[in-house]
Amino acid sequence: MSKYLTKQFVIDILGIVRWLIKAIEGFDRCLYKLKRILQKTGSDAMRSIGEVARLINVHTQTVRNWEKKGLILPNRIGQVRIFSTFDVQRCQQIKKYSGRGIHAEGIRELLRINGQSLKENKGEA
Repeated sequence: MSKYLTKQFVIDILGIVRWLIKAIEGFDRCLYKLKRILQKTGSDAMRSIGEVARLINVHTQTVRNWEKKGLILPNRIGQVRIFSTFDVQRCQQIKKYSGRGIHAEGIRELLRINGQSLKENKGEA
């Protein structure tokens, strides 16, 4: 073995290769999840939280708060939220109702009455 190709060097390289393989497998799982989401939603337009916030003119934290309150339920790939056209339309309605001073429970009921039930549209009914 040459002085540059030591046993420790080879062990280090093998560790890096193992790490790369795990990273590639993780990427493959993300692609698989994305494919399933696209199939489930009928290849619906997919948007990030930033795109949705810009589109409806609110802060990203506002959209996160709506999710925390159970008003929206975007798909996720890991920690990344993926918003469908349904989710964007729902956010627009939530913004409209919020602007009129309606609280979260009232908004949820109005959306249900207007046929935008979260469970029905997310396939949980």
